[in-house]
Amino acid sequence: MKAGQWTEAELNLLHKVYADLDEFKLSDLFPGRTYMAIKSKANLLGIKKGIGNHGRKHWTEEEDIQFKQLYPNTPSKELVLIFNCSINSIYNNAFKYGLKKSLEYKKSMVSEAFIAAGKKTLFSNGDEPVNKGKKRSEWMSLESEEKCSKTQFKKGQVPHNHQPIGHERVTRDGYTEVKVRDSYGINSVMNFELKHRLLWIEKNGPIPEGYLVAFKDENPSNITIDNLYLLSKKDNLFKNSISDTSICKRFLGITDENEVQFYIDNYPELIELKRRQIKLTRKIKEYAKAD
Repeated sequence: MKAGQWTEAELNLLHKVYADLDEFKLSDLFPGRTYMAIKSKANLLGIKKGIGNHGRKHWTEEEDIQFKQLYPNTPSKELVLIFNCSINSIYNNAFKYGLKKSLEYKKSMVSEAFIAAGKKTLFSNGDEPVNKGKKRSEWMSLESEEKCSKTQFKKGQVPHNHQPIGHERVTRDGYTEVKVRDSYGINSVMNFELKHRLLWIEKNGPIPEGYLVAFKDENPSNITIDNLYLLSKKDNLFKNSISDTSICKRFLGITDENEVQFYIDNYPELIELKRRQIKLTRKIKEYAKAD
């Protein structure tokens, strides 16, 4: 028998257990085989996952009506039991219909234990701090005062990590930001602006409302005016919706992060084919509206 070839006993076992076991239990039952190898073999044989175990839930019209009524005020874990499906099926169906949990539901989910624990440290009406109206020296030891003084800012003192205006930094997403002002406190988050936005404004004037500045080659480190263009937020949303990851999750129904990466690495042509199909469908709808 060739290395890696499935035995008849393994195939029989796969037919019996694949629908109802998770990836960890399947890996234990088939030592020497990765979960992706097991899944690929099941796909070739047409074996499907059971509902509630990564199997796709097919909602009936009656279930959808009931779901819309229950979702706003019912815990998602209870909905899993009611509709016999996975938690991801609940989330996906809620997203499909734009459903949200009601404000009343969110309030009810606040833990009573958490509230009770918090009450112990809250001031009641009429309570006064023990140090009210007292100088620090009256309620703090000399040693404690000296320690506090070492960590207090003096008037006009500049923080050790202060950076001058014009300083550049790179975000974790690879975008370059430039410091343009020296605000302190809660306004300090406004001190930095994206460098490519500043360049566009310098060369072309203000950015129109509803638009953003994007990179033609999608490389945020290539900050030249020839590499920049205006992109509407609507088109940017569509662009993000057809990224490799989004196509795997939203259009191919793959939710496991490891599986998503596996398909991106091994089936780029499948993802690109789906992307082109989505773009074509959008174009057809645009032409239909224009007519």
